[in-house]
Amino acid sequence: ITIAPTTVIKETEAGSGYASVMLSSHVLNIKDGDSVKLRAVTNPEGETVTWSSASSLVATVANGVVTGEGEGNTIVTATITVDGVSYSDTCTVIVTA
Repeated sequence: ITIAPTTVIKETEAGSGYASVMLSSHVLNIKDGDSVKLRAVTNPEGETVTWSSASSLVATVANGVVTGEGEGNTIVTATITVDGVSYSDTCTVIVTA
């Protein structure tokens, strides 16, 4: 399986550079019950990151800490909003027993 990163980068309206969010990993393999910390680097620096999981039955995420909840695959998304535009990056999470 090949998984391409989905980082979105766009110049900000204020012209202060490019807005982006980049995760420290784009694929995580974890065991059910284990936790791994994902790091999100944002530009502009210090933007608030909103985390979400496509399936909380497989993995949950809070403040970048991904926890395996059950076998399967899901997508964890980190999102920032700059000048009213949302920017996201994703990580595929594979949870095994």
